[in-house]
Amino acid sequence: MTWLLEDPWPVVVIAVLLEVVLIGGLYRTGRGVLFAPMILIALLAGGLFALEQYVVTEKEEIEEAIYGIAASIEADNVEGVLAHISEAAPQIRNSAERHLRFYFIEEIRIKRNLEVFFRKDSDPRRAEARFNAVVVGGDRAGLFESRPLPLLFTLEFRHEDNGWKLSHYEVQSPQHGRIINADTPERSWGLPRDTR
Repeated sequence: MTWLLEDPWPVVVIAVLLEVVLIGGLYRTGRGVLFAPMILIALLAGGLFALEQYVVTEKEEIEEAIYGIAASIEADNVEGVLAHISEAAPQIRNSAERHLRFYFIEEIRIKRNLEVFFRKDSDPRRAEARFNAVVVGGDRAGLFESRPLPLLFTLEFRHEDNGWKLSHYEVQSPQHGRIINADTPERSWGLPRDTR
């Protein structure tokens, strides 16, 4: 049922199709009794659409965190990036500060293949997000020019008192599947994983 709260468009499409059928029936029969179902369907679809906008699922919270990290990196806002990283992951916090001092990022284009997997039976709750992105940037010393770099990201989040926070990451070349940068390169990421 959470799919309904994450993507309202199937409900909207079904409602529009039902409305078209009812309008066709109204046109063919001329019976005003079809107005009531038309109004009911419109109200139901509008209510479900409003509910989807109001309710934020855990998956949407993680997606918002990912886009928040990307926006903070593009704005060169180190504090904004650190706000999304778990206090329990000092190596990632240090790595983020170090990388943001060395590199500049002009743009991060997150692709549509963003997937979030939740870990059952973990305390604190954990989730893993995987997606491709094109990062456009370079180094501040001018050793190489700004250029687009396609990357495959695997991010692990843990649920803390103040929301979902980044606790581990891997960045890979999508063409070769090799790890380019990670906080612990020896760590293996294989789904499904039942221990942690």
